[in-house]
Amino acid sequence: DAVLIGPGLSLNSETGELVINVIMNCKKNVIADADALTHIAGSVDILKNRNSDSEIILTPHIGEFSRLTGCSVQDILKSRFQVVRDFCKNYNVNLVLKSETSISVLKSGEIFINPTGSELLATAGSGDVLSGIMVSLLAMSKNPMTSMICANFIHGLAADIYSAKHFLKQSALQRDIIELIPDAISAILN
Repeated sequence: DAVLIGPGLSLNSETGELVINVIMNCKKNVIADADALTHIAGSVDILKNRNSDSEIILTPHIGEFSRLTGCSVQDILKSRFQVVRDFCKNYNVNLVLKSETSISVLKSGEIFINPTGSELLATAGSGDVLSGIMVSLLAMSKNPMTSMICANFIHGLAADIYSAKHFLKQSALQRDIIELIPDAISAILN
């Protein structure tokens, strides 16, 4: 019902062709993360020229977003909301910009700021966990806004729970966060 492409992929040319083909032709809603973003950055106009009207969600951190836009990290940070909003409208995509305060931006330009999470999430593989949560929610809801906002919140809340349990603000492993996803969902439901 939904496709996630990028985590654990590679940067070889055959993989790049696969990524471009999925973005161009997939009839399912697609989340592109990690190495897929690098391949897309090399030919970003494919986002405008897709053969499908499926939803696309990109999940870059600031450095990946810099490569997608060609803007420096400093310029993005100066006017993050406007740069991301313009990119989403121009390329008709939804986007989660991962940072110390992650934001979800719809292709319409609406922006949602996530209140959960901390620097615990700034570790290798943390974005893969986020995109995994997001694709499961996208498959269930078929709604980019719901999946982006809820995934960011759950992911961040799991990190907050970890921090409270271990009195840490830094360095949680992906498996630590994954193990706390049920606790985060339970906390939300209660």
